[in-house]
Amino acid sequence: MMIKKIFGTATARFLNAALSLVILGIIAKQLGAEAVGTISLIVLAVAIIQNINSLAGGAPIVYYITRIPTANLILISYTWCIISSLGGTLIMYHLKLFPPEYVYEVLALSLILSLGQIHQMWLLGKERIKLFNIISVLQILATLGTLAYYIFIAEEKDVAVYIRALFVGYSIVLLFAASKTLGKISGWNPKILRQDSIQIFRYGFMVQLAAIFQLLNNRLAYYIVKQYLGLKSLGHFDVGVKLSEGMWLVGKSVSLVQYARISGNKEPEYAKNLTISLLKFTVFITFLMICFLLLIPEMFFVAVFGAEFHHVQQIIFYLSPGILSIAASMIFSHYFSGTGRPFINTIASAIGLTGIAIGGFVIIPEFGLAGAALATSAAYFCSLVFQWIMFFRLASPHIMDFVPSKKDIKTLQSIYHQLINKN
Repeated sequence: MMIKKIFGTATARFLNAALSLVILGIIAKQLGAEAVGTISLIVLAVAIIQNINSLAGGAPIVYYITRIPTANLILISYTWCIISSLGGTLIMYHLKLFPPEYVYEVLALSLILSLGQIHQMWLLGKERIKLFNIISVLQILATLGTLAYYIFIAEEKDVAVYIRALFVGYSIVLLFAASKTLGKISGWNPKILRQDSIQIFRYGFMVQLAAIFQLLNNRLAYYIVKQYLGLKSLGHFDVGVKLSEGMWLVGKSVSLVQYARISGNKEPEYAKNLTISLLKFTVFITFLMICFLLLIPEMFFVAVFGAEFHHVQQIIFYLSPGILSIAASMIFSHYFSGTGRPFINTIASAIGLTGIAIGGFVIIPEFGLAGAALATSAAYFCSLVFQWIMFFRLASPHIMDFVPSKKDIKTLQSIYHQLINKN
C-alpha cells in the first residue's frame, strides 16, 4: 500500500511538472521576459510566506492530526496563517522584494494558498493520499485552463492574467480540500490551547527551518539578478532555472521510496547500502537527462519560449553542475531524515544559503546571468560536500561502494518489481 501511494504521488508530480512547463511556455512566449521576471518575484514572495505559514500549517498538521483535538489544531493554524500572510506581505513590501503595485495580490494569494495548504495537510495526515494528489493536479489544471482562456480567447496579455489564473487554481484547492475536512472538526478544548500551540510551533520550527533555508538557497539569486540586471534578465534566468529543475523529478521520486524504506527499517547497514545504490542510480539518470536537455538545439527554445529566450541553453549549461549536486543531495537528505538526523539537512541548506549570499553579490554583477547560474551551482555543491562528509562519518562506507555493481541492479530491480506488482 505504501509503495502504491508513493507511486501515485510521483505520478502526480510528473504530471504537475509537465503542466507547469506548458504554463511557463505560454507566459514566456505570450507575455515576454520582463513579465516572466515580475511573475517570478510575485510567486517567490507567495512561496516564502507559505513556508512561514508551514511552521504551523504544514508538517505539524500531518503529525498532530491524530494527537491534538482538530478544533484546536485548525484554530492555531488558521490564526498563524492570517498573521504570517499579513506580516510576511508587509515585511517583504517594505523590503521591496516584489513589485509594490502587487501588494494586495501577494497578500490575497498567500492567504488563499496557505489556507488551502492547511486542509491539504489534513488530508495527508489522514493518509488520503489519492485525494491529496487529485487536488494538486486540479490546482495546476485550473491555473492552466484559466490562463489559456484569458490569453487565447479573451486576448488579454499582461501579468494580471497570470495572477487571476493563480487565484482560480488556489481557490479551487481551498474550496475542494476544505469541503472534505471542515465537517470533521471536533474536540474544542481551550484549556490546552496554549500547550498545543507550543507543541505545534516547536515541531514546525525544527522541520520547516531546513525548508525555508533551502527555498532561499534556491531563489536568493533571483533578488540579486533583479537588483543588478533587471526584470528582463530575471525572466531569462527564471526560465533557465525552471527547465533545469525539471531534472530533479527523478531524485524527488526515488528519494520518496528511499525515505519510506529507511524509516520502516532500523538497520543502519540497510540504510547505507540502499542510499548508495539509489545515489548512483539518481546521479546517472539525472546526468543523462541533463545531457539530453543540453543537446536540444537553441531554435527549439526560441520556438517554445520566444526569440527573447535564445540564450536559455547557456544558463542551463552553467546550472547543470548544481542540478546534479541537488539530485545527489536529495538522496543524502532523505537518508538523514529517515535515520532521525534532519538537523544535518538544515546545516547543509544554511551552508548553501551562505554560499549564494556571498558568491552571488561577487559573481553576478561581474558575469551576469552566467555568473548567477555559476553562483547557484556553487552553493548547491557546497551543501552536497557537507552532506557527503557527514554521510562518511555516520555510515562509514568504503569508497569502492560508490562504483556501480551488480548489487545495485538487484536493488533497483526489487524496487521496480514492487512498484509494478502494487500497481
